[in-house]
Amino acid sequence: MKRIAVLALIGALAVCSCPYAGEAEDRIAEIEARITELTEELDALNAELKDLKGDQGFVYEADGIKYEYLRNELYDSNGKTFLIVYFNFENNSEKTTTASGASYIKAYQDSVGMDSYFLYVPDNDALSAASTSVKPGGKIEVAFAYKTNSDSDEVTLEFGGLIGDRPEYTIHIDN
Repeated sequence: MKRIAVLALIGALAVCSCPYAGEAEDRIAEIEARITELTEELDALNAELKDLKGDQGFVYEADGIKYEYLRNELYDSNGKTFLIVYFNFENNSEKTTTASGASYIKAYQDSVGMDSYFLYVPDNDALSAASTSVKPGGKIEVAFAYKTNSDSDEVTLEFGGLIGDRPEYTIHIDN
């Protein structure tokens, strides 16, 4: 954004120093075209960054249930580091279910499975909400805890049942 503002300012100064109006209009058109080009390049770079990060938000939906990724955080307890992953869980199925029972969610760090934990964290209702019954049409914020395997900030979450497709989503640990 600063770069575009600087280019606009330089363009304005260039216009002021041109002795002929026709040249000024040509220079303005050149600068506007360059600003457009740089804006498109910036948009492309932002899109690439989003793809590389992979965790700008995703939604997993299957069989009337929905997990919308919200965020993650690290939590240290007794010398162990845990990754807590937060979702909005929505039950649009025909029966009451829990976020922890509606879908199999496995986490991987460095291609190695992360152990899931039932973790108590003071003032964190989302962790216990994962096992709360949700009637059809209900929505609740939930969280799942996984013990980290390494210092890598990239984690892959795998969703699904015991049989069938298991879509994967990559997130990056928020530090």
